[in-house]
Amino acid sequence: MTKFSNKVAGFFGKNGIIDKKYENLCTIGFETVISEAVSAVVLLALALAYNMLIEGLVFFAAYGIIRSTAGGWHAKTKIMCNVLYTAMFAAVLTVVKAAQYVNIEIAYHIFAQAAICLWSVLVLTSFAPVLNKKVEFSDDYLKKSYRKMLFGIFAIIAVMIVMAISGSAVCLGVNYALTFALLINAVSVSAARKSAKASSPVVKKDDVKLTFKDVMSYLKGRKLDKASLVCAGYMCCFLLLIGGGVTTMGCRWKYYEPEVPANLADFVSEIKNA
Repeated sequence: MTKFSNKVAGFFGKNGIIDKKYENLCTIGFETVISEAVSAVVLLALALAYNMLIEGLVFFAAYGIIRSTAGGWHAKTKIMCNVLYTAMFAAVLTVVKAAQYVNIEIAYHIFAQAAICLWSVLVLTSFAPVLNKKVEFSDDYLKKSYRKMLFGIFAIIAVMIVMAISGSAVCLGVNYALTFALLINAVSVSAARKSAKASSPVVKKDDVKLTFKDVMSYLKGRKLDKASLVCAGYMCCFLLLIGGGVTTMGCRWKYYEPEVPANLADFVSEIKNA
């Protein structure tokens, strides 16, 4: 995949869509898009195989919303990240499926979910966010992440209350999916906090912040004269936003924390000073 990504980025550089020295940003963006697409197909296939599409989608959304704002533990490699994420998803579906067939009063299910959620919320609100150690975030950014996390938690709890009132088997499964979304995030934050190593951030978030407007201005400055190159330029812009953004996020949805490209700050500076 890396070779193909390099060829795509090389095409952009060869045709003047982007400076050759910034081709690596497109490569990162393209690899991310392909990786996430493959991962989405695998997760969808698992959910369909378990006949739990609704529960799978609910868990994926709820987990991602909290993860992206609360942060958490990270694997050391992309492969390990994808393996762990897929295994986690399959494990959650398995446990949720089993819980739906446990022959106990609904009140016991609600009590178990409430106890797990209470512990998870206490951990998240006490220790999160634990964000990307390679990027220095402003206090304002951290406060916004915390507020977004709180909003996500409240939304999840509100949905769980509605589902509990309904009391159907599907609603029970949805509530367990939401419960495990909170639990796994809480465990991840706790693990990240314990294993965090003191290190100096590579860059400041404000120095590497890319916007659609900035990248479009860069594209216009390239003065592309062919329709085909203009179309390729839009694709390039998309990949630049992905490549630059994914390496400087507070936290990705997954368990891998990519390195910040050494030339990303130069690229952002060149765009803003143009």
